[in-house]
Amino acid sequence: MAAATFKVRVPVRFADCDPAGIVFYPRYFEMINGVVEDWMATALDWSFTHLVMERQEGLPTVKIDCEFLSPSRMGDELTFELKVLKLGNSSLTLRIEAANEGRPVLKSTNVLVYSTREGEEKSTAVPTILRERLRAYLNES
Repeated sequence: MAAATFKVRVPVRFADCDPAGIVFYPRYFEMINGVVEDWMATALDWSFTHLVMERQEGLPTVKIDCEFLSPSRMGDELTFELKVLKLGNSSLTLRIEAANEGRPVLKSTNVLVYSTREGEEKSTAVPTILRERLRAYLNES
């Protein structure tokens, strides 16, 4: 069975852009985080509210590698796709790509670490139920 891909469309808003109307590159990182949040809430039924407020846990990004392939402008609507490349005991590596009407805009590889927020924040094993849901998006190649 092929791995699932999470897809979401994200509009480029005025607040995302520099005075020339082009996305200011740090805003892509906010969009990427929003895509992860949407994926967790809608596809995995593990919202950040549940994760952070109820469970007192987190999923911080500890590494991100991003290529900016073409500019995006105010009014564009980007299609983001997310896949899991690797699932470790407490970490996961994601591949997130964005396109504008089929034209590649960015590619990123993100490493996130599941962590506890009790006392000193430290990594902890991904809960079994969440691990099972993550496997649906795991692209082992």
